[in-house]
Amino acid sequence: MAINRPPIVKIGAGRFSTVLRVDDPHRGESIAEKKIHTSTSGLGIQSLKGALRELFILRLLSHHPNIIDLFDHRFEGHCLVLQLRLYDMDLDSLMDRNPPLPQSLIKLICRDILNGLSFVHDAGIMHRDLKPGNILLDGDGRVVLCDFGLARASGEEKECIPPITREVATRWYQSPEILLGTEVQTSSCDIWAAACILCEMYRGQPLIAGQTDIQQLFLLYKRFGGSPLVVPRKDRPTDLLGDDLRYWPAATLLPDYGKIPFARDAVESEQSWSVRLAADIPRLPPTALPMLAGAFRYDPRLRYTHARQMLESEFFDNCQGSIATALADYLRDSEAKPPPPVEDPWEDSFDSECSFFHQPN
Repeated sequence: MAINRPPIVKIGAGRFSTVLRVDDPHRGESIAEKKIHTSTSGLGIQSLKGALRELFILRLLSHHPNIIDLFDHRFEGHCLVLQLRLYDMDLDSLMDRNPPLPQSLIKLICRDILNGLSFVHDAGIMHRDLKPGNILLDGDGRVVLCDFGLARASGEEKECIPPITREVATRWYQSPEILLGTEVQTSSCDIWAAACILCEMYRGQPLIAGQTDIQQLFLLYKRFGGSPLVVPRKDRPTDLLGDDLRYWPAATLLPDYGKIPFARDAVESEQSWSVRLAADIPRLPPTALPMLAGAFRYDPRLRYTHARQMLESEFFDNCQGSIATALADYLRDSEAKPPPPVEDPWEDSFDSECSFFHQPN
């Protein structure tokens, strides 16, 4: 007799995990199963600890409407299987449509991202891998954060926190201190990533898209007017929205501070970062700029440390309406487009700047 097995479709994969779409006969719907591969030797120890930590964090957080639902879990040999709610799309695929996202929908999505992140921060947890691919949506208007595989409790000892993965798509959302090799991470790294995602929704492509850590730092410095200021600049007018975002006395203590010394003077600009950002993203509302000033400070001690600080911004005043309706209207009136090559207005200048420098003898 033939055995009817529920159809299984692979929908994603990571370094230690595979995500499958499975038809669950008990629930009468498809769900996502995340299989985290573990063992008791080598890198498997790290993956086992990470798997158990992710399970604990999801059990703690998943009852919030903006955190992915954890239905159940089980062990299969050397795999921990997390049974999760299946969503229709991620934010990456939603942004990969024509025309661009309407401003009203952007604000609603961003509000729910920050509501979820605020709950994470309330629990004393850092997500540490916030990016469009880890934000899921469905036709009912639910917006949730997922993939807590790199999440950590704030204040964990530094030796317990392995380096963040260096896939290109993750690098684009990393804060300056991570790119410069910090061993002490705080929830302010999530704030930087959230601000990058907000700008990307308005811009239509990533805000800072380096292909290496060095290029990412160069483009970041170019975007915000230069490398970290370790002492105040008396000869420079103050920024339109407060102190220069680059002020960061402790930057010199980071392991990779000298990674790109050639950029120190080459990328400095006298024009305000906010003027350049507004020119590059014409659709960005002026009310977003004060919020971004708090989110894009180089020094993590001066940057916002809790998503609630962004939610309290004037940017979210009168943020009302149904995401389900706005999303349905947008999906009806838009179409998927082939992913374009990521371009950045300063990529060409990166190569030209490098041409002026050489390794010392």
